[in-house]
Amino acid sequence: MALTVGSKLGPYEIVGSVGVGGMGEVYRARDTRLDRTVAIKILPSLLAASPSARQRFEREAKAISSLSHANICQLYDVGQHDGLDYLVLEYLEGETLQHRLERGQLSIEQVVKLGAEMADALEKAHSKGIVHRDLKPSNIMLTKSGAKLLDFGVAKPTVSGISEVATAITQSRPLTVEGTIVGTFHYMAPEQVEGNEADARSDIFSLGAVLYEATTGKRAFEGRTQATVIAAVLEREPPPITSVQPLTPPVLGEVIKTCLRKDPDERFQNAHDLKLQLQWIASGLTGTAQAPALPERKPAAFRRERSLWAVVVLLLFAALAVALLTRKPDAPPPQDESMVFEIGAPRNAAFQTADGGANVAISPDGRKIAFTAMADNKTQLWVRPLDSFNATQLPGTAGAQYPFWSPDNEAIGFFIGNNVERVPIRGGDPETIATVANPLGGAWSSHGVMLIGSKNDALYRVSDTGGTPQKVTRLNPARQQTTHRWPQFLPDGNHFIFECGVGGFSELNAICAASLDSPDPKPLLKASSNVEYAAGYLFYYHEGALHAHPFDPVKLAVTAPPMHVVERVRYERDPGRASFSVSPKLILYQPASAAENGSSGTLSALTDWKALLAKAKPDTD
Repeated sequence: MALTVGSKLGPYEIVGSVGVGGMGEVYRARDTRLDRTVAIKILPSLLAASPSARQRFEREAKAISSLSHANICQLYDVGQHDGLDYLVLEYLEGETLQHRLERGQLSIEQVVKLGAEMADALEKAHSKGIVHRDLKPSNIMLTKSGAKLLDFGVAKPTVSGISEVATAITQSRPLTVEGTIVGTFHYMAPEQVEGNEADARSDIFSLGAVLYEATTGKRAFEGRTQATVIAAVLEREPPPITSVQPLTPPVLGEVIKTCLRKDPDERFQNAHDLKLQLQWIASGLTGTAQAPALPERKPAAFRRERSLWAVVVLLLFAALAVALLTRKPDAPPPQDESMVFEIGAPRNAAFQTADGGANVAISPDGRKIAFTAMADNKTQLWVRPLDSFNATQLPGTAGAQYPFWSPDNEAIGFFIGNNVERVPIRGGDPETIATVANPLGGAWSSHGVMLIGSKNDALYRVSDTGGTPQKVTRLNPARQQTTHRWPQFLPDGNHFIFECGVGGFSELNAICAASLDSPDPKPLLKASSNVEYAAGYLFYYHEGALHAHPFDPVKLAVTAPPMHVVERVRYERDPGRASFSVSPKLILYQPASAAENGSSGTLSALTDWKALLAKAKPDTD
């Protein structure tokens, strides 16, 4: 039965329709007595025909009325009008989590905040003996005051777990089957899928599935049919969060993994413990982390004490890994194993550029990346913090290539055609600094100097405030040099490294060094590649792989044989550039397979590369 605008249910006047779901139709209404906006939910006609459904509707509504919590949608009233049962609920302004996730995953801060709020709401409900049983993104409303949990207990199954009427299974392709289990399979705990009675730990599983999706943008359990979704829930583990979103704090991944254990006894045993862990992670993101208090020992919560202590140990080790990764520069070197993850391009975009390979640059402080990505057949410049999944597109940068950072991490230099441009990352229009014919690569020193490479000439220097470019290096005719390109400043801001030679891929090309006051290049090693310096190593492409060569930036000399770091890095022979960027903690690169299979949607990230080099053997060729 659809209600029309202006119709009344007792003192409530219908203003408009809000939406229709498997367990109810929701309308916006005005309470004529209190002159406030409310939400009216009625049983759809299919359910209204079932006496047991109507009894459950009223019984559960009375139970929910005892819940008063900031993160639970408040129930105001229950009524019946002309045989129609209805609930009167708090009217919420915002959007469902399901709708929000259509635009991409949440930031880590948003995920942790959402999880803590939902765990707090579940703790309140469970303390009243109420289990949600259908926690999913469409039942979470995001408002300015925080997340609100909707539809508590209305979809409660019978003891057998089988509903008496059909329900809609919410997914990208709806699956509607007669006699199916009540709920949404993608978020249901295994015991629910098997038809067993749900308890508080079932809600914790569902919340874990929601947080997995909020973190990665992908469902934990997916399938093309109802059967394959059920099989995934019962038998398969979702991919590790860090394999989908590598910058996720390991401790958060471990918490969500614990929520998604198949055996209820292996999960968090109550929402309170889960809330404490999430609040601990949240305080760590703001720099005020303190270890959560151990819960009071209760028999039900400690039936698998060894397993729970194992989880605690894993969480502590994961927290240690986060601390090591974010340590200050003068902290001891990390001892963790190196790991490779993927970083995705912005939604509906690809790491594809005019020369084919990805343009990416890690900021001097190691906290952000700048990159170019193509969307709608247009390449633009983007910036993304490494502790967030959200990238910001910089306006006015259409056609941008080869980004390079300012030393204060607040601006980016880049090229559009022959123009040298700079743009602030926090808002503002790009500014043209100079014009250099066929520019290939740039660098920006702490002395306010930009170095610009050239396809057919030596390096140029120009003030970062603008001016006329001046040559800063001399081509060496004896070595047949026709190009100096891909400059990178060394830590003193005066000396720099670059590729010198004839361009493209040639035995005549080399990695060279020079300074702002000494224009003659000093050859360091043979390579046809762009070059970067980080933590005592020169990084460059050679024979299909990324190499690291020990290097003294004061003496301008290599000090030991090179070592392989990453095999099969994408390389473009013209303009002789490999797709990579390096910081003391991270190497970003585009695999060679991206060129081979046409996939440009991800970059690879290698963490703790110094630990890898500590075990590597020097090249012998």
